[in-house]
Amino acid sequence: MQIVQRLVTNSELVRARLGSPQKFNYSEASIQTLDIYRTSAPNAPIRIYVHGGEWRMGSAFDSAFSAETCVNAGAHFVVPDFVDVTQTGGDLTPMVEQVRHAIAWVHRNAAKFGGDNHRI
Repeated sequence: MQIVQRLVTNSELVRARLGSPQKFNYSEASIQTLDIYRTSAPNAPIRIYVHGGEWRMGSAFDSAFSAETCVNAGAHFVVPDFVDVTQTGGDLTPMVEQVRHAIAWVHRNAAKFGGDNHRI
């Protein structure tokens, strides 16, 4: 839990420096959103970070800790949210499908946030 708290604190510090991310829905379910920390570089590469700890904890909000490095290096940093294994009765399939849909959304919509869908 000490490591998790450190990541949460570091994410707060990164948001204080970068500002709040853009939030998009990649599907209609309320949990199926993603946070995008944008770089100023045009047509930039995209890093997708899939958070989690044993597929049962974490969130996009608390996964900003490495966004600053990517953004400063000229890449967009994208973190999807999805259900966790405790909400699916231990079935990983819904989570995998949601992550797959998030990645497909990023590929289809990269131009909306200045990303290059050939460099994900």
